[in-house]
Amino acid sequence: GFTGVDHHDGTLRWWFADLSDAVETLTNAAGGLRLLRRDLESQGRWSDVRPRVAEVLGARTARLGDQLILDDPYLMTVGHASAKA
Repeated sequence: GFTGVDHHDGTLRWWFADLSDAVETLTNAAGGLRLLRRDLESQGRWSDVRPRVAEVLGARTARLGDQLILDDPYLMTVGHASAKA
């Protein structure tokens, strides 16, 4: 029921001072990681999982000068719903 459906893809580049900054920023700002951290903190388990999160993010970052970067690809789909009478 949507018209004018279009897709846009791109890459969001995140910049961080270091790996600790990346973990803190992404687990406090990004949807899924923020929810994961909140749930683990409520269970008292965040400190156990944080090193693994840092390991995964470290594998996805690259050094550029004195900062770390993370290129995060995205796909956005936009459409218009028909007006109901």
